[in-house]
Amino acid sequence: MTTITDRVEYANASAHDFADPAIKVLFELLSIDKRIKAETVAKNHSVLLAALIEAAAKTYAVERQYEAAERIADGLFEIADTLRRVALAIEENQS
Repeated sequence: MTTITDRVEYANASAHDFADPAIKVLFELLSIDKRIKAETVAKNHSVLLAALIEAAAKTYAVERQYEAAERIADGLFEIADTLRRVALAIEENQS
């Protein structure tokens, strides 16, 4: 059984595996064969700029989801610990 962390790490690795070739293809489509400055991107390569903005937004969303999942998991562990203590207390009172 995989954990939430395992799944998020796999998704992150998959995204990076996709991003590298995708960036190369995007650069080829835009006929960009050398490093360019931010001003050039903003003026002449709106598709690249839009792709970078979208990638940044999606990365941010995944990071926030990961943090939320970790908080939920921590809360569930706390609940499980409390339930174990309650169960032990009940057993001791019945003995």
